[in-house]
Amino acid sequence: MTKQPNRPSSAFPMASSTTRAPPLFLPSIMLFLLLLLASSTHANTIVCNPNSYGDNDPFGPNRDDLLQELVVWLTPWAAGHEVYSVRPLTGTPLVYGHAVCRPGLVGDDCQHCLGYAATQMEQICGRSLGGRAAQGDDCRVRYEQYAFTD
Repeated sequence: MTKQPNRPSSAFPMASSTTRAPPLFLPSIMLFLLLLLASSTHANTIVCNPNSYGDNDPFGPNRDDLLQELVVWLTPWAAGHEVYSVRPLTGTPLVYGHAVCRPGLVGDDCQHCLGYAATQMEQICGRSLGGRAAQGDDCRVRYEQYAFTD
């Protein structure tokens, strides 16, 4: 009878290094980073003028008319999908605006992008005398109490 050498007993058998599975968290981290990168390229940017208008100031309705014109009626259907405008056509106070969609984002897609950006801007900026919003590189819209070019 031959005697076996003493081996340490273990409740957990040792696995060989060739059968070890990769850590499970590595693919999760890579997926998270890819999602973060993808979402950052289409991030919303909203900037508001710190000055505001009052309750009965005609700037508010003029701003609303301008944004509707830019978002719904003009920019999505204009050649180049870029429009500068001013409201009202007569009277005061004047509200100046600009809207643009990237090439290839046309018609309804441009209108939806601008609509979302304008809605977010209105919710965040409230009664601000100026604001701008961008949906990543897809579209942007801006209004101010003064003439400007972007």
